[in-house]
Amino acid sequence: MVALRGVLIVLEVPTTTSRVRWTDPLLTLFVAVASAKITHGQLGRMKVKLGDETLYLAAGLHPDAAHPIAQSSPLYGLWYRALSVFEPEPHRLYLLNWFLLTATLPVLLFALARRSGAPRWASVLASIAWAVSGAALVWPSGSKLATVILAVGALGATWVPSRFARWTIAAVALVVAAGIRPELAPAAALVSLGVAVWGLSAARVRRRRLLGAALVTAVALGSAVVLPSPFTDNRTLSAFEQHYALNVAAAQDAGGAPDPVDPWTDAERATKPAFGDAGSIAEAALENPSAFAWHVGQNVLKLPAAAASVAGPSRRLGGALHALSYALLGALSLAGVIGGARVLLRRAPGRRRARAWGPIAVSVAVAGAASVLAIHPREHYLVAPLFFLFVLAATAAANVRAPDMLTRRPTLRTAALRTAALPAALALAAFVVAPSAWLAAPPKAKVRKHTVQRTIGTLKTLGLSGPVRMLEARLGHATYAGLPFHSVDPSERADDEHMWDFLDKRGVDVVVVDKRLRAHSRFDDDLQEDEEVARAGRHHGFDTVWVEGTEVILLVRRRS
Repeated sequence: MVALRGVLIVLEVPTTTSRVRWTDPLLTLFVAVASAKITHGQLGRMKVKLGDETLYLAAGLHPDAAHPIAQSSPLYGLWYRALSVFEPEPHRLYLLNWFLLTATLPVLLFALARRSGAPRWASVLASIAWAVSGAALVWPSGSKLATVILAVGALGATWVPSRFARWTIAAVALVVAAGIRPELAPAAALVSLGVAVWGLSAARVRRRRLLGAALVTAVALGSAVVLPSPFTDNRTLSAFEQHYALNVAAAQDAGGAPDPVDPWTDAERATKPAFGDAGSIAEAALENPSAFAWHVGQNVLKLPAAAASVAGPSRRLGGALHALSYALLGALSLAGVIGGARVLLRRAPGRRRARAWGPIAVSVAVAGAASVLAIHPREHYLVAPLFFLFVLAATAAANVRAPDMLTRRPTLRTAALRTAALPAALALAAFVVAPSAWLAAPPKAKVRKHTVQRTIGTLKTLGLSGPVRMLEARLGHATYAGLPFHSVDPSERADDEHMWDFLDKRGVDVVVVDKRLRAHSRFDDDLQEDEEVARAGRHHGFDTVWVEGTEVILLVRRRS
């Protein structure tokens, strides 16, 4: 009991006796080291994943060859560009970005929770719970960078007394974050417009507000003029169509349909009958309200599992850390609910500093809810909302009082309490210093190289020079091979167009024939027999390269 009381005093649980005040910088350092260790423990198990993240990476390394998906998040490509100064090799750059963003968020969570009025114990609990959560594995990582920017903005808002200044900071943070996560763009525009009007209307009384309005206007207009539109290539509609098709495919699988829709390569098969030629999500909702409502209902049903995968324990952590994650998450939830209930029942005061970043939190919640309902409960939509929910739970825990049995003055003096707290501190330190004891042991058998990594390795041996025009169902192989590339979408091929004519017209240099491309509705009749494809390829000027240990073949155009 004495040891437990010592821990409570050290971590600033409210008691009736004096407190031992460890400085916040020391606890911040502890959280930073713990977060770095936990994140580093998962680093060796990270696999190369193609698709959106790879395209953002390519936009940073080769801006002239940016794909529309990457152009919709221009600041993320610039972030990769800045990091490439320190690490130019694509794969290591990808891992460096993941490590920095993943390890930084728990530190910001602790700092924001403390500035918002959360006690030390709840701030540490929330930050470590986040560090061991599935948020570490959320992909693409652009949502983490956006959350870092929003958290820094929220942290800055807690330091200024003026409400107008807080809204100004919120507007700037939202505009910058919208350059990474386009779903924040509407909220950023509305908040910026509100701040500009507010500042202009109050300029006669307080001239400083005119400066705030000018700052927000300059940032918003500057980003709109200099950066590409976040809605390039109607990316939002494409995401809606793919995820509507994903829900349809899940329903078809559950019903035992013989030929379910492939949402990534043949989404039109599901969306055309339901929504026709709708040019936006709003038009789709008006075209077929019942189908749209069904889609929203499916997303609502899938939301709890998606939220649990982000807030729950990371899949790459061992059993001990899984148990720790559940324990921390349960304690945080319980403390947040009890503390929040006391505030709602007016038995405890709210935290004024937490209101400072209310505009950011509300904007994030609204944007996240709209994306989850209209598109899909993708994990990257949930990172920022859950981050601020963790902070709110820690802040609400300030209203939780320790039980009477722990607040009675013990017979030992305060010095004895400090000594009793030492074993607990050492246990935490052991966890930080030796994370390998907590992580699952790597398998003894040699792990078979990932298909994507083998394909990338083969591309590196071909001696190609960029820019290379790639036809691939999963985008980004060339990025990790160190090649600037232009992507050719398989869906560009017309139904009645011969495959080899299509390759010639598009000037395709390399075709990555993998499982995904073989299943594509435009190519499923042409790529099933490798030997036949190889013979036809030789006739049309393509050499065939088999990727050892995989079912992948590369069709490489012969160059004179």
